[in-house]
Amino acid sequence: MSTRQYARLVDEWVEAIGLRPQEYGTHSLGRTKASIIYKASVNLRAIQILLGHTKI
Repeated sequence: MSTRQYARLVDEWVEAIGLRPQEYGTHSLGRTKASIIYKASVNLRAIQILLGHTKI
């Protein structure tokens, strides 16, 4: 799946649950997921990998 296809799918999901696609996208949802995982695990390296960071 391409990045653009994924973005369109996220837009469709956001709209389907009644939210505004302009306010929620792949970046904001990724950051939300990362913050939830960090609060649960306090594992910064896991979050860096999740977000695709290769260097600290």
